[in-house]
Amino acid sequence: MNTKIFYSALTIVLIFSVFLLTFLIVISEKFPIGADVFYHLKLAEFYAHLDFRGAWNFMLSTDLVFYPPFYQLVIAPIALSGKPYLGLRILECLFMPLTVLTALW
Repeated sequence: MNTKIFYSALTIVLIFSVFLLTFLIVISEKFPIGADVFYHLKLAEFYAHLDFRGAWNFMLSTDLVFYPPFYQLVIAPIALSGKPYLGLRILECLFMPLTVLTALW
């Protein structure tokens, strides 16, 4: 038996099942999963309105930690959209399985 083909097929089944499971988990909830999503969404709103002082004050009043604004700038268009929670749920459907794939790699 060729084990390489067996493990390749098993990996494909695992990847598909992770995407399916993540999709089912995300659509079963009304809001994005996790509490820090709301924190980063609020920071993204500050950045989207170019209110860097407000973002700085918000960061220091809640965590006393500076977060580099990369993630917040990525989700800034989602924060400005009419349905930011839907946009974040779509990102979760994509990036949660990619985290598992990265761990497998």
